[in-house]
Amino acid sequence: MPRKVAVMIVSDQTVQNVLFIKHIGPCDFYHFISTTKMEGQNSMTDKIIKALSIQVDSTKTTIVPDDSLPEIDAILNKDFDIPDDDSIMVNMTGGTKIMSLAVYNYFARLGSASIYYIPIGKNKISKIFPFRRNGTSDISARLTLKEYLTSYGVSAVQDENQRLIKDPSITKKIFKSFLNSEKRVEFQRIAERVRVNFRGKTIRKNTENSTEAEIYTDSQRLKKYGMKFSEDDTISKKETKYITGDWFEEYLFNFIMSIQLVSDENIRQGVHLEKAENTNEYDVMFVKDNGLYVIECKTDISDYYDEQQSTISELFTSTLYKAATLKKEFGLVVKYYLFALNDFTKLKPTQKKRAENLGINLVGNDVIRDEKKLEGYLLNL
Repeated sequence: MPRKVAVMIVSDQTVQNVLFIKHIGPCDFYHFISTTKMEGQNSMTDKIIKALSIQVDSTKTTIVPDDSLPEIDAILNKDFDIPDDDSIMVNMTGGTKIMSLAVYNYFARLGSASIYYIPIGKNKISKIFPFRRNGTSDISARLTLKEYLTSYGVSAVQDENQRLIKDPSITKKIFKSFLNSEKRVEFQRIAERVRVNFRGKTIRKNTENSTEAEIYTDSQRLKKYGMKFSEDDTISKKETKYITGDWFEEYLFNFIMSIQLVSDENIRQGVHLEKAENTNEYDVMFVKDNGLYVIECKTDISDYYDEQQSTISELFTSTLYKAATLKKEFGLVVKYYLFALNDFTKLKPTQKKRAENLGINLVGNDVIRDEKKLEGYLLNL
């Protein structure tokens, strides 16, 4: 009985193979061409299989060298047994140039396969054999956030249905207050005391710890800026994190949801992601049109702030390099943004160039404080 068979070259850019499979639809068999390096402890093939819940018994992996045309051709001749009536679709996106050339030569020589290429970062697919003058078409398939992350071997540590700490109306009131210089100074002063002493811990009103008692009393002043606490005599662990910056993450998350930029299943806020033995925290993450977007949220990255001046230097630089490190986790096409309630128009040319070189997009007060500008910016990502 004729089979529909997908053949793919495996590399560390796994998304292109996941997208290829979603585009061509379910197959009877999946044949992966990979290298020993790609199939080590963190097998790239396994990530593709897991991302799309493919039955393992309908797959096969052929290991080839990455630098020898004759050797690859010999292995393919030995390992592939393809009946004439099978429908073979080959994805060339991945592997070394030598691997791609060897695979193309092998299947073009057979003459019974359709060979495709998917440019990285584009929702296009090109049929390169048999040649067609107009062989490029759109890819209508769309990856979910879960599929994207799983294809890179990443899993969410937290429950995917994580709840917001506070109602969006509270977060919006705090945001509006924070735009006022005088209120911002007091809010930051209190938040800094909480961060230094109790961030991630519970703060109680009735305590023998004088610092804890003072910070509790101080924190109550935030009520006039829109903050609401769940209990009268306690500030919970989540609320201490909220005071010290999570409120801004929630504001951006709520705003993105309000303009329906992406569906609920394709966006997460305040999530810890685990890859191998490393765990990193991401403020806001979503998938749109098969691209991964990561937003780092900072209420302030200046080293000094008051009503008269703000100096952006060392903290800005350290934030950039942290973002660049996290960016490496997700391959070539991740789009990384730093949203901060600072005036980025006053950055030095060298600072802007550093962000550009690291692939970090900067979004500051000139966009964030204006809802129309912010909506337009996000819709045009």
